[in-house]
Amino acid sequence: MVSSTAHAHVSGFTDTSIQIAATGVRIIYSVPADNLLELAGDPGKASPSSALPFVYLERVKAGWQVEASGERCLLSQALSRTLEAVGSHQYQFTFVCPAGMRELSIRYSLFFEKWPDHENFVRVFMAGQRQRMRFTAEQPTLSIPVADLLRQWGVPRLGVLRQRSQPSLLSGRAST
Repeated sequence: MVSSTAHAHVSGFTDTSIQIAATGVRIIYSVPADNLLELAGDPGKASPSSALPFVYLERVKAGWQVEASGERCLLSQALSRTLEAVGSHQYQFTFVCPAGMRELSIRYSLFFEKWPDHENFVRVFMAGQRQRMRFTAEQPTLSIPVADLLRQWGVPRLGVLRQRSQPSLLSGRAST
C-alpha cells in the first residue's frame, strides 16, 4: 500500500489586520501553514523545519510594501509565531513612516502568481474607525488618503502604535 501526503493551497484564504497610527503601520497577517509550503518552491520536499513560521519570515516580509506620502516606510519590527489551534502562522510587521501619514499605500503580493484567485481578507483600523476590504490579484494595493479621512471624520490626529513583543491574536480591536 502506497501512501503520500499532498500539500495544496488550503482555501486561498488569508487574514490581515492593518492598524494605522501617527507613528506608522502595523500589519498582522495570518496564513494557513500549508499555504506557506508553496512559498518554498516544492511542497512535496518539505522538511520538519518548514513547519516553523520563522522559516518563511523573509519571504512573507517581501510580500508587503508600505509607502506614506510617496516614500517607502521602514520596517522596524518583524515577528512570527504559530497559531496551533487553527493550523496557521501569524506574522507581525511594524513600519515607521518618516515622511508622515498624509497618504498611505499598502501593497500585498503573496500567492497571486500561483493562485490568481487568492484573496487576503483585511480589516483596517484607523482613528477608531474600521473598514473591511480584500487584496486580490486585480487589486493588490490599498490606497488610503489618511489626512482627508481624518478631516472628514473630525479627528485632529492619529494615535501612536504601542510596541509589542509578540503578535496578539486578532481580536477585532486596534491597538493605538
